[in-house]
Amino acid sequence: MARPIADLREDLKRIVRVLSDLAPSLRAGVVAYRDRDRESGYETRVFDPQEMTPPGLDALQAFIDELRPGGGGDWPEAVEVALARAASFRWRSDAKLRVVLIGDAHPRRLQWDAAFAAIESLRAAPGAPGATRRVSVIYPPQSEQGLRNASPAKRRIHETSARFMALAADRGGGRCVEFTPGRRLEQVLLSVIEQGDFAG
Repeated sequence: MARPIADLREDLKRIVRVLSDLAPSLRAGVVAYRDRDRESGYETRVFDPQEMTPPGLDALQAFIDELRPGGGGDWPEAVEVALARAASFRWRSDAKLRVVLIGDAHPRRLQWDAAFAAIESLRAAPGAPGATRRVSVIYPPQSEQGLRNASPAKRRIHETSARFMALAADRGGGRCVEFTPGRRLEQVLLSVIEQGDFAG
């Protein structure tokens, strides 16, 4: 996850400016997640939704700048915890909610149902007519060469992660877009959150 975090640090303000042009009342929140770290207990770190005024954007940039990949010790991540935390945010009833899950690892198999339940909770939150709710996914896939060189067990892990991410986007009524080498996160994120999402 090092590359998505690095891109987000660099591109965040441009991304927010584009989204603010589409939605002048834009509010943004972030749930950073990984697997539970035995030393720190870190599963999620949260930036509660704020209006993207200059002070709000500066606060969000400072939050992103402090994120570091790593921790845990095995492949699965606490995706279900992050989604549940996002579902607990207080959103305006008329908000066109767009949640974008960015990750390269699935949750533990026993937690898939909890992750899907959190997605359904996000989509089912009461709102005004036309206040659509979607969950999309940005997934950095393993390269073909990397998969060829990987052990059978590692290939199965990557295949499982890809399957989970596709299912999550399907349950969320959104899109699953691959974050491939040569693309910037800004480009991929803005392709997920399309201008048509904010029409009307």
